[in-house]
Amino acid sequence: MKGLVTFFALITITQEKNTPGFYNERIVNGQNVKPGEIPYIVSLQNIGETNFCSGSILNKNYVVSAAHCFTRLRSDIKVIAGTTDLRNQNSTHTVVRIIMHENYTRRDSLRNDIALLEVKSAFVESSFVKFVKLPRPHQKITPATVAIVSGWGRKWKYGPASPALLKSPTLITSENYCKRLIKGTGLKIYKTQICAIVTNMRTGPCNGDSGGPLTVRGRIVGITSWAIGCGSVKYPAVYTRVSEYLGWIKKNTE
Repeated sequence: MKGLVTFFALITITQEKNTPGFYNERIVNGQNVKPGEIPYIVSLQNIGETNFCSGSILNKNYVVSAAHCFTRLRSDIKVIAGTTDLRNQNSTHTVVRIIMHENYTRRDSLRNDIALLEVKSAFVESSFVKFVKLPRPHQKITPATVAIVSGWGRKWKYGPASPALLKSPTLITSENYCKRLIKGTGLKIYKTQICAIVTNMRTGPCNGDSGGPLTVRGRIVGITSWAIGCGSVKYPAVYTRVSEYLGWIKKNTE
């Protein structure tokens, strides 16, 4: 199906055990990203050249992504940079080290869902490869601010990944409003997370990306983490709040 972009892993709540299971969502009306428009996003691929998550280039040696992308896959990962079309992989980098946050936990609403990837060959900045801008320490984003999510989606459930990089707008919500939306699910929202919601698009289940950037005016404010269910517009998507991890990022990339 054209115009759909998969961009994050979702948590569903099962009736039997109230435990999370991973699914993915697609967003209708995704727009094609022009070459060089989002030059910091990268595709993370396994040995079979399958896109399984996204990330953002921090500096010449490191990418930031979501920790849950690497709970099972810890080796034979490559990073594709500088392209909006996965059929064109001019800048390929081998991952030599994965640093998952030491307090990451899946059981507690994917708290501390952040990881760093160190690459063997350095990223070289160009018109199509740039380092993402970081937020200020503990920066708060005003509710109703328009943010952008981006990623390489799936055309249909379990189908092949779209080679085209797509983007879609979403609205930042307040922490209290986000908590009200997920009340009764057994999940929590922490100050280290940020919520955003799509209010005028229908969604559906599909395989896709996690770990990609949530940006406001080109500055990364969140890392795509989780949402509830599949195909719902009443629940928010939840992102790791990057401004709360600047110290951790600095310590592990110096």
